[in-house]
Amino acid sequence: MKILWCIDHLGPGGAQKLLCDLVEEAGKFSQQQLVLCLNDHVHPSNRGRIQAAGASILVVGKLRVFSGIGLLGVAYKLRSQGFDAIVTSLLGSDLIGLPLGWLIGIPVRVSSQQSINSHYSKLICVGLRQSLGLATMIVLNSFVYQKDIERRYLPKGKKTVVISTGISVGKKTGRDRDSHDLLETQARARQSLGILDDGCLIGSAGRLSPEKCFDLLISVIKKSDRKDLSLVIAGIGPERDKLLSLIKRNALDDRVTLLGHVEDMQTFFQSIDAYVQSSSFEGMPLALMEAMAAGCPVIASRVGGVSDLIPNEQYGLTFASGDEEELSQKLSVLVNDPEQAIFRARQGQQRIEELFSKDRMLKEWTALFRKLK
Repeated sequence: MKILWCIDHLGPGGAQKLLCDLVEEAGKFSQQQLVLCLNDHVHPSNRGRIQAAGASILVVGKLRVFSGIGLLGVAYKLRSQGFDAIVTSLLGSDLIGLPLGWLIGIPVRVSSQQSINSHYSKLICVGLRQSLGLATMIVLNSFVYQKDIERRYLPKGKKTVVISTGISVGKKTGRDRDSHDLLETQARARQSLGILDDGCLIGSAGRLSPEKCFDLLISVIKKSDRKDLSLVIAGIGPERDKLLSLIKRNALDDRVTLLGHVEDMQTFFQSIDAYVQSSSFEGMPLALMEAMAAGCPVIASRVGGVSDLIPNEQYGLTFASGDEEELSQKLSVLVNDPEQAIFRARQGQQRIEELFSKDRMLKEWTALFRKLK
């Protein structure tokens, strides 16, 4: 089976990690794999994983995409290679990759939908509906928003299947050892990341973009009565300068730190006392899943597939998206009752291990490919 993967970009991100996982797994049975990257942003770690799996990368670049002429050349080149399937991921690849796959005669066209994306304009929704009409299969990563996706974007009768995102679950972290060992592990992790804070440290991670609502989280830190409460955010993106300005304007330079891209997220999770996901929308948030797998106490906004991960307060705390007051209350509950927070964290860690493993996800994707072949 020859597989063409199409994605908007290969920078750091959950969708990109998932694609690398799938490329590595498909390498076990696929004769040929090519990753078509529409943007010219390719992170070295993603390039390394894809190439190590025996797959090639074809970078189109923004200029060639928007000119249209470049896409014609790409289409001509791809047509001669006789791909059996194309798998698209993220908006741009759906809008461009699915019509491209249909145009060059690829028989199996799969769209991997990562989120409900409720912020899309009516025009984008119309375009996406048209493009998804060309897919032979739609794969969703959560049952929670399956009906919403079908209502908003899909022509009637279009087939969908749910394959929940899965992650690698390694050995238990230092949170399962005694408190002395935990503090030592935490101190080493903070030192390796250049974090000087020795108080209660809240962490968050994701692309620095409006939908992640990091400004909300910064505001909660500012208004907290606990002055030993600090925040670190891992990630890069277009909102960096805006967030830095917000931090400076509120004199929070010593309490809020933007770490930039963090390659070793396991160390990041070991460094923090709790993880908060404050997004206005999500699919199955990979960083939240990784935090739970690492044994972190978590708080997350009730959006997208979060309720799959945290169905009730046995596994973590949740708040209404955008509700600063409720987030502040839940954060206070978490930091003021560490024993209960650790109990929830262990339950959440077990839930990830049992229901959201990478092995389970890859087996389901492999079965889907064999069925479509």
